[in-house]
Amino acid sequence: MPMDPLATALLRHTTADGRHHFDWLVAREKIGADGPDAHCWRCPRPLTQLECGEHMRVEELPSHRGLYLTLDAPRDLDRNRGRVEPVARGFAEECAGPVGSKACRRFVLRFDGAEPMRVILEGDRLTRVLEF
Repeated sequence: MPMDPLATALLRHTTADGRHHFDWLVAREKIGADGPDAHCWRCPRPLTQLECGEHMRVEELPSHRGLYLTLDAPRDLDRNRGRVEPVARGFAEECAGPVGSKACRRFVLRFDGAEPMRVILEGDRLTRVLEF
């Protein structure tokens, strides 16, 4: 069963040495909360490019400030951490309930201008699925 929608965003993070990865953020609190901070996972490529049945390894990062959920222009980061650029924004619905034997999280992601996608996050493995 879906829970309240949460803000979600995908950012391209170019580091000071010119390398890049993508940060996927999901608000910790429902939309409308004042300045929610966000869960964040480092992805080697945009999760919006995953095909059904495909997975990738992700790395959970410390919480990020909620302002990154609404970023609408590139932003230079302080302390020589590079630059972030918004790639996609939208809403995530986290669906309750276990899948398989391990603890995991299930999301329906609705990025602006794209078809909804379903993903399962199990530890450091993110998989796009057709249905739950």
